[in-house]
Amino acid sequence: MKVLMILVILISFLQSGVGSFNHYMLAEVWPAGFCQTQTCIKQVNKFIIHGLWPQGVDPSPCPKTELNLYRSVVKKLEVDWQSLTEKEDKVFWKDEWDKHGSCSMLEQNEYFTAASTIYRKKSIIKILKAKGIGNTFAAESLSKQKFEKAIEDGFGVKAQLYCDTQHNLVEVRLCMNKNEPYDYRDCSAASATCPDDGIIFQYSYKKHAVMTQDDPTDPEEDQLPRAMPPL
Repeated sequence: MKVLMILVILISFLQSGVGSFNHYMLAEVWPAGFCQTQTCIKQVNKFIIHGLWPQGVDPSPCPKTELNLYRSVVKKLEVDWQSLTEKEDKVFWKDEWDKHGSCSMLEQNEYFTAASTIYRKKSIIKILKAKGIGNTFAAESLSKQKFEKAIEDGFGVKAQLYCDTQHNLVEVRLCMNKNEPYDYRDCSAASATCPDDGIIFQYSYKKHAVMTQDDPTDPEEDQLPRAMPPL
C-alpha cells in the first residue's frame, strides 16, 4: 500500500508538468530605475538579480520547501541577489524559490548557484558603457532600438526590456537554455513594456519613492541623492 501511494504521488508530480519548462529567463534589476516608484532602503550601483524563472511551466503545483543554503552560496547571493526594499534577502530568495526555483527540477543550492553563474557571465552595465550608454552622471533618454541593439551586440541575442509607467528602465531580462552551460537565446518581445522612444536610464534615487495620483510631482533636484557611478 505504501509503495502504491508513492507511485501515485510520483505520477501526479510528473503529470503536473514540473520541470518540463522550455528555457530560463534571468531578470536583472537596475536599482536606480526600480527605486523611482518603490521605497528602497539601500542604493546598489549595478544590475542585480530579480529572479531566474523557468518559462512555460505552471508554478502552482511545484513543491514548496524551506531554504537550506550553503554558506558559500549565501555569500554570492548577498552580492548578486539583494533585496532593495525592507524585505529581508532570505525572504526574497524564499519567495523566488517557491514561485520559480521549485519548478526548475534543481536542488536549492544548484538552482541559486546556476543563477549566480549565469549572472556573472557578463555585466550588463559594462556592455552598455561600451556602447556609450551610462557614461554620464545624469539620467539619459534612449530609444528602445538603441538599448536593444547595445544588449544584442553584447550578448548576441535579443532581450526583454521592462519599464515602469514613467518609462524608467527597471529590468533587463535575458533568456538562456535550461541546461549547462546555459547558452543565451533570444527572448520573445511579447511582454516587453518599454516605449519605442524615451526610455529613461536613471542615476538618482528618490528619498520618497512612492508616488500617488494625488501627488504626481517630482521632488526638487536637491531631494535626489546621487548614485555612485555604476560598477
